[in-house]
Amino acid sequence: MRFAGMRLGAGACCAAMGLAGCAGTAGVHQVSASGSTPKATADLPAGDILQRARAAGEGVSSFTMAFSYTPDPSNPDAVHLSAQLSRDRSGDCTGHVAIGGKGSAELTVSHGTTWLKPDAGFARGEFGPAAVALLKGKYLKGPSTDPRFADVSMTADGYQKDLCEMGVYLLSVPDEGDEQATKLGRATIGGVPAIDVMPNGKGTTDTFVAAEGTPYVIEVGKQPGVYFTGYNKPVAVHVPPADRTVDTASLHS
Repeated sequence: MRFAGMRLGAGACCAAMGLAGCAGTAGVHQVSASGSTPKATADLPAGDILQRARAAGEGVSSFTMAFSYTPDPSNPDAVHLSAQLSRDRSGDCTGHVAIGGKGSAELTVSHGTTWLKPDAGFARGEFGPAAVALLKGKYLKGPSTDPRFADVSMTADGYQKDLCEMGVYLLSVPDEGDEQATKLGRATIGGVPAIDVMPNGKGTTDTFVAAEGTPYVIEVGKQPGVYFTGYNKPVAVHVPPADRTVDTASLHS
């Protein structure tokens, strides 16, 4: 993957692959067994905030994430990638991506297959001049593990995954020691009051968690980070018809 800096540990990535479970523990208004109302998320220790955010993320049926990634300029193979993508519990993913200096494309992933509809700049920059006419108004179709999709995917210990799995991973709030996390203060992200928590471990980056209502992760990383919205909203994935697709095998290497 030339989207540098997102190599994920195998254990954390495998644990992040599903979105099921834990929904019942996520709400801040749940009444405890003793009959008392738990503390508001903002009043909890940092580690407890992360645990609530993890439970909330595991319980969602869908989410939308948006980000703009600027790579380390010392890495000649890295690309500037931005995207807005929606994913549901089944693994269906849809949205758009843009690569700096190479244009943009519509992206759909379903059941291990990727469809990519590039504009002329994206087709030329990623697949060569001949691909511009070949893919005009059409989708490039192939397995999500096809190396031709490397710039719009991620890797986990050498295994290529569709880009939406990055969102699943981040919502799992990966960490090795919640008790060592720290609260850095309040913030407002996209109009949502949030608590800035710094984990201690694999997920050592600012994690902004909603301070009110269900403690969803709102953003990971300082602005511009990976921004999450659209929790539990239906994701409409439209698989392109066969007459509007071009198989990756048709591209010249």
